[in-house]
Amino acid sequence: MKSPNEKIGSVLSDRFVLIDIVGAGGSGVVYLARDMTLGRKVAIKLLHEGLSNYATFARQFHAEAKAAASLNHPSIVRVFDSGQNDSSPYLVFEFLSGGTLRALLDRDITLDHSQASVVAHDIAAALAYAHQKGYVHRDIKPSNLLFDEDGRIRVADFGIARALAAAAWTEPVGAVVGTARYAAPEQIFGESSNRASDIYSFALVVAESVTGVPPFLADTTYASAMARTHGDFEVPESLGPLRPILREMSRLDPSKRMTASEAEEAFGELSRLLPRHAKVAVSHYVASNSVLDPPTVIAPLISDIDLKSIEVAAPIGQDMAASKGIDEATGQIEQASPVKVDDDRTIHGFEVVEVVAGNRSNRLPYDQDDSFVPYDHAHEEPLLDKEAVDEGEIFEPSIDGDVEGAEGKESRRGRLIGILVALLLVAGGAGAYALTLVNRPPTLYGAPNVVSLTLAQAKSSISRSQLSMGSVSYRSDPSIPSGSVISERPFPGAKLKQHSQISLVVSTGPAPVNVPNVVGASLEGADYTLVTAGLSSNVSTQYSETVPNGFVISQTPSSGTLKIGSVVTIVESKGPQPRTVPNLIGDSQSAADSALSGIGLVASSSTAYSDTVASGQVISQSVAAGNMVARGTTVTFVVSLGPHLVVVPDLTTASLNQAKTTLAGVGLTIGNIYGPNGNVIVIFQNPAAGTSVKFGSSVDVYTIAK
Repeated sequence: MKSPNEKIGSVLSDRFVLIDIVGAGGSGVVYLARDMTLGRKVAIKLLHEGLSNYATFARQFHAEAKAAASLNHPSIVRVFDSGQNDSSPYLVFEFLSGGTLRALLDRDITLDHSQASVVAHDIAAALAYAHQKGYVHRDIKPSNLLFDEDGRIRVADFGIARALAAAAWTEPVGAVVGTARYAAPEQIFGESSNRASDIYSFALVVAESVTGVPPFLADTTYASAMARTHGDFEVPESLGPLRPILREMSRLDPSKRMTASEAEEAFGELSRLLPRHAKVAVSHYVASNSVLDPPTVIAPLISDIDLKSIEVAAPIGQDMAASKGIDEATGQIEQASPVKVDDDRTIHGFEVVEVVAGNRSNRLPYDQDDSFVPYDHAHEEPLLDKEAVDEGEIFEPSIDGDVEGAEGKESRRGRLIGILVALLLVAGGAGAYALTLVNRPPTLYGAPNVVSLTLAQAKSSISRSQLSMGSVSYRSDPSIPSGSVISERPFPGAKLKQHSQISLVVSTGPAPVNVPNVVGASLEGADYTLVTAGLSSNVSTQYSETVPNGFVISQTPSSGTLKIGSVVTIVESKGPQPRTVPNLIGDSQSAADSALSGIGLVASSSTAYSDTVASGQVISQSVAAGNMVARGTTVTFVVSLGPHLVVVPDLTTASLNQAKTTLAGVGLTIGNIYGPNGNVIVIFQNPAAGTSVKFGSSVDVYTIAK
């Protein structure tokens, strides 16, 4: 699998050339690219390769991309195309060089009220247009709000959040679709995103753009999210004239929130009332070290001759013209021009003395142009030759008293002239040879490509190329393994003198990330927070009397920094430990109450008569002793009232029927009847009146006829 940097220079669908990395996020990497068909710059979001493993994602992604491409509004980033590169889906959209609102806030730059009202008006207009078309964004946040070079805001990534949710990429099923920091309360509870959800997120973004601090910021993502579920957003006073609008946009009840069209109208009116705003201090795209540019000739080295006698000349065979020099747009010499000396002889010998990165505009990576100023040896004749010598007559001085004949004088003069000419020729040849040595171009060596090699491998490769190691600096890079080369300077392929130094930047691997505090968060929320931070989790469970079931009790480590991909051990609560129900039978009511409340169970009692259990003792219990129940479970027990006794009423002088009724009223019955039956009167009873007997007992009566 190629790293993001290694994909620079790749061609997607035989059309789009990846030039440079301009951003990265949870779903993929954004590249600056060139559309070779239309000849324009575009941005390409190349999504993570793993997304293609989800059967529903590709279909959902391309459907969403097609839908987003139909949105034609000046405040919405235009989507041009989508496609698939091997296993990586990608999205092609317009390139905006002003950076994101997130980048602006990360530079500690905030908007004043006037700027914020204008920016908010444009965002509201984009959402109003999309909502009218039936589209919901689902992930409004500062990193999805892009500026063009003039500082005008655009909304990006329509539909991407829903496609990612279909692949369960960003959150578990049923969790927040979008970014938790800006999610609406209903999204936090796992409900479907809607137009009102966009408006709530929009309100939080506008508030942060002015204050510089995300609303509801808390120690944990879970706490920050849950804070939004307790009431309406208390808009800070520092938001001034924006407060009434933001208050109506951030109601807890989605049905009470302002619509995008209403927000557009409100912000538009406010921007007209506020003083004219200053231009937003947007950043501008600067190519990264990933962009490798052609070499640039810094200066020519001219032979050691009289500079006053040198002028720029056209190449031999052409009319003389001024040298075009170095093109400021490309950093390249447009025309390699020889120089001219007074006697019209041309001298060549320009030399590259330094190689640096050129202007990055309109350059493709590895678009190397090694056309240094050429050396031309066709005119390496000596600067001084025998025709330059004045061959006039030379006279030797005469010596007094020395008389020579005319023939002797002529002979000696000829020898002297011959010697002088020979010396001049030798001197001229030596000078020409020396000049040739001066003008001879040095042997140049190509800088090897050591990017992605280990430092040891890079040193060996540079040494074999007749070059030398320069400085080595270190930088974190999530896409390059620790100890491997991120970039080199001069760039690969540059032509350098022997032993020229090559400086390297070596990766220390991904930068350490801060360990987030997830104690007290739900397990789902903790997993999301750790994954978002680039970490993973190892979960164990234990009972806790204080932390609810499914929430985090503790974590290891609890703070500090870790390498990306490191594991954080978290302990999930299983809730309170189950309780063993005690045996209550035979205990007093107070003892049973204490036994249950002491272990976290709830006591509930009732009473009943018992012929076998003494009054005040427990007869039975609803949950049998030894069973395990959750803390807080109610256990009901029955307390004995002892035997059920009633007092026998006086039945004498009562008729037989009256006696039966009286006994039934207290739970007794007629037993044996001694005497006549029928229309009779009771004259005696057993047991006697006033005697206590068990409920349900019978009373014998003695009767006589009336």
